[in-house]
Amino acid sequence: MPAPDRRDPPAPGDLLGPYRIVRRLGQGGMGAVYDAVDTTLDRHVALKVITPALADDPQMRERFVREARAQASLDSPHVVQVFSHGEVDGRLHIVTQLVPDGDLGRFVRRHGPLEPGFAADLVAQVADGLAAAHRAGLVHRDIKASNVLLRHRGTDTVAQLADFGIADAWSAGEMAADVVALGRLLGSVLADGVGRELAAVVGAARSADELRDGLRSWGTGRRSVPPGGRRGRRRLVAGVAVAAVVVVGVGGVLAGGGASDDLGPEARVARALQQQAGLDDTSATCAAHRIVERHGVEGWRRPEHRDDVLAAVAACLWWPQPSASRISPRIVATYKEPSGPR
Repeated sequence: MPAPDRRDPPAPGDLLGPYRIVRRLGQGGMGAVYDAVDTTLDRHVALKVITPALADDPQMRERFVREARAQASLDSPHVVQVFSHGEVDGRLHIVTQLVPDGDLGRFVRRHGPLEPGFAADLVAQVADGLAAAHRAGLVHRDIKASNVLLRHRGTDTVAQLADFGIADAWSAGEMAADVVALGRLLGSVLADGVGRELAAVVGAARSADELRDGLRSWGTGRRSVPPGGRRGRRRLVAGVAVAAVVVVGVGGVLAGGGASDDLGPEARVARALQQQAGLDDTSATCAAHRIVERHGVEGWRRPEHRDDVLAAVAACLWWPQPSASRISPRIVATYKEPSGPR
């Protein structure tokens, strides 16, 4: 059997060492990124295959190995973790953590500019990851929204800095440029750019550490919530109500039947959430879809599923959803689109 031509891009089902290609996620500056399965550990990873022209350059190969090792040494929850790197069948590659919920640029395009407290919190997380890189002797040089990957956990969002593909050895000038780029990142996700208060915080920071601390101090007392934050207080109250009734109250409505007998299971859960928790039609329909899809009409009421049910409801309360009449599994699953480093 002839050896694979490394100039041909991997296709779904192909093996690259122990990694089986699932699908292509996108194209980055140094190569294509794939969702792949590590067949040894049976887990999904992000696999970046370096463009052959770059892999053939001895200086680029040396730099690639140096930077892959440096990034792998970083110990930060806000930097995408590097698992391994190497070469198989002439293909140079790097294997990293697969972050499941897309990048910040895509999120803003889909949902609109961020509320200032939420934006400051995300950029503070990126600054924390960048500070770890600076301490390890790396500068990033390509900080932008598409290189910030997101992981949503209920109402919390973790930001992780990705793609150190054009990173370089540390220098004071480029470290300062990274900090300036963080300020530009903040402005790019806000509707009206960086206002006077935030501009003062950004301008005073001489390092990523200082910017992180400044943004966190600025955010003290402000709710750092996702888009829709202007309705945060009302939705928080609704969330407390949901916590009180979602398992007992809604379960009672479903068990009791009555007027809702002619409705399907999702509609019955949605009506109960509207009547007993005061949710609007859109949030109730979104939550009902998630609950029934994951656990069925009866299974979701079991005590061991309570936290998952509440997390599903909270996600629909905090995050803007499409019109209730048009919600589909694809739209509800917005936050489960696998993404790797760009």
